[in-house]
Amino acid sequence: VTKWTLASVNTATLVGTLSYPRRGHGTGNSNTANGFVFHMGGDGNTTRITKNTTASDTASVDVGVTSQVHGDTGSSDSETHGYVWCGNDGSPKNMDKVAFASGTAGTNVGDISTTGRYGGSAQTAEDAIYFAGGYGTPSYFTDIQKKLTASDGDSASHGDLHYGTTDGTVGNSDPVNGYGFAAGGHSYSNVISKFAFAGTGVTGVTHGTLQTVRIRGISCSTETRGMYNGGSQTWATTLISMRSYPLGATSGETNWGADLYTANALSNGMQS
Repeated sequence: VTKWTLASVNTATLVGTLSYPRRGHGTGNSNTANGFVFHMGGDGNTTRITKNTTASDTASVDVGVTSQVHGDTGSSDSETHGYVWCGNDGSPKNMDKVAFASGTAGTNVGDISTTGRYGGSAQTAEDAIYFAGGYGTPSYFTDIQKKLTASDGDSASHGDLHYGTTDGTVGNSDPVNGYGFAAGGHSYSNVISKFAFAGTGVTGVTHGTLQTVRIRGISCSTETRGMYNGGSQTWATTLISMRSYPLGATSGETNWGADLYTANALSNGMQS
């Protein structure tokens, strides 16, 4: 487990270890109000939910389990709950949520409206969560799923991204201006796609481009910039650089000016 500040440019530092080795995009959820971050699932058939306290540099602790295994997927947050979308290990359609107040056990809240998928990117608005793209049967998805967080239930189609290589994308959110972003993906794309949270039947548009083609990076956002950290240019090449792009203006990616603690891909970003 590593951390870096978003208010200034600095290299990531080591703060502790996960309670259980895992890889392959479980989920990172942020409980900013109470100073915790959560990690749920991950490839390797784990249902564990682990928690880190952001006020101190300590190892994570197990706090509960999800209702099913979720691997290689995305996560979204409401003010009160962390959500994990579908996945490729045992729960290709199921969505789980965990209450931040208790942080003990995940519950099944519904299914996505399409066939099962994994490897897409997740976004968060003030009253809804989104899951864009991914891979499943029969091939790549461009569909964007939307779920209102006021109550449990299945998600519904919100629209489509405008390009098809959407497995391994990184998601960012701009809830103030009402947009979600999906960047990169197979076949090693450099597209940053943007879609509106409002409306129905929306279609993504090109917001800018990444400096290099890559997949499966680590996501987090400031109020004005989306970050794409690390990732892979090929399966044999993992990157260490941190990079960002403006959320409010159509523009390409630039260097953040610092690096991750180590080269990293297939991990998860949380923020406090």
